[in-house]
Amino acid sequence: MEEKRNLEQSAQQRAYLMYSWFDQKQTDFMNTGLEVLKGNPTLDFENSFKPLDGQYGDLNVEEHPEVMENVEWQLGTFRNDYMDMCSADIGVALYLPDDSDEGIAWELGFLFAMHKVTVLVIPDDQQGVPINLMTAIGITRIITLSEAKTFNFNHIVYKPYHGKVF
Repeated sequence: MEEKRNLEQSAQQRAYLMYSWFDQKQTDFMNTGLEVLKGNPTLDFENSFKPLDGQYGDLNVEEHPEVMENVEWQLGTFRNDYMDMCSADIGVALYLPDDSDEGIAWELGFLFAMHKVTVLVIPDDQQGVPINLMTAIGITRIITLSEAKTFNFNHIVYKPYHGKVF
């Protein structure tokens, strides 16, 4: 029995990570959140999908924002994201309730349709900020950034959202 427990404790989930980086507030939360998730022993951070790593055609949208107008890049990025969502164990979104991202909402909906467990990680100071109804109800769990440090991504139990929605 002890050996089984050690194996379970050492298991890690490959996540499809979602986050926004379109302004300074989003970028700051992304950077802080990624550092927290990187330190969580139940998350296989190195092998998890991260939107800004390995972009289609090795084109970096932060350095070359004009690439976002390129249809081949758009299609390639969408297909890569689709394949990563299909192969991930779980979905984890670094989510700002007061600055929601429709791309993250779409990805959460797709992961829900694929019966994947999803977790929203929100800033500690945004507890109580209204969340879109479809996002709030469609996810498995909402946790705060401070909880994400030690959250067990191997055993995610559904917990309904209790808060205001829009």
